[in-house]
Amino acid sequence: MPKTRRMANIFAEDGKSITLALDGFYFSTNTRGIDGTIAELPKMIENGLDAVLVTYGMAKTYTNSFTN
Repeated sequence: MPKTRRMANIFAEDGKSITLALDGFYFSTNTRGIDGTIAELPKMIENGLDAVLVTYGMAKTYTNSFTN
């Protein structure tokens, strides 16, 4: 798959992207609140969130939240 096609999945039609970085929890011992943030993803997506950066473990744990 060409790089431009993959990047089209991250950027909106206007060429801009709102990305939420949740991968910092990998380096932190304080992970309180991550479940609340994950629960808010549908609302964030409705308001323009284009991409979420997560660790492999988070992707496996919260698969249903990250579909689409």
